[in-house]
Amino acid sequence: MENEDEHFTTDSGLGPLRVWHDAGARSAAMNMAIDEVLVQQMNGSESSEPKPILRYYDWARPSVSIGYFQRWQETVTQADLEEVDLMRRWTGGGRVDHREDHTYTLVLPREHPLFLLSPAENYKWIHRCVVRALEQIGATATVTDSANSFSPRGEGSPNCFDCPVQFDVVNDEGGKLAGAAQRRTRWGLLHQGSVVEAGLAEHRQDWEKSLAEILSGNSGELMTWQAPATWLERAEQLAEEKYARQTWLEKF
Repeated sequence: MENEDEHFTTDSGLGPLRVWHDAGARSAAMNMAIDEVLVQQMNGSESSEPKPILRYYDWARPSVSIGYFQRWQETVTQADLEEVDLMRRWTGGGRVDHREDHTYTLVLPREHPLFLLSPAENYKWIHRCVVRALEQIGATATVTDSANSFSPRGEGSPNCFDCPVQFDVVNDEGGKLAGAAQRRTRWGLLHQGSVVEAGLAEHRQDWEKSLAEILSGNSGELMTWQAPATWLERAEQLAEEKYARQTWLEKF
């Protein structure tokens, strides 16, 4: 991969990376609350130089998340109300069925060189890493160079995976394999990624290991990590006060 910015060498990657294989499946509200707490902790209070965090996680119940700006009435069906746990993400993008995907979160402090790239450039760089990790488990994937690389499937659909957008990950036929949604905050960057079946059921551990290594880079250091109890306590409070409330779900 070529350099995207004079301050960020893509071949060297992110550098030191904390990797959290979140044990056990969590509720939709708790998963979203944890991600928000992770990015809030990028403000430097826990360390003079906070390091990026890569989190892999699962869902306790069949779940569907909708993007922050999606309209409730236009996105949710009556069947959803009966069959799945619904959640409005803090990030944008479209509706994602988490019964069909594998999820990860990448969090960066504001001071990190990758954060200083434009949103499009850092989105593209992360997805190039996703492609390389998929290739290592035998999947065929590429990053769309433009929004017009493939004919839209389900144009106008609220579903994230119906229509690839610029710098998403697709297969040879234009089917979307991976997408993500981001939120840039005063603390740092929250990147919530979703990858659909591409050999991951059989090779998930290998893919997760490869992605962490590729993101960190040749000279990076991978650190097995988990969130402190105080962070999880804050996430439980946030889940109850925000993400589990119907007012949040029906915000728009």
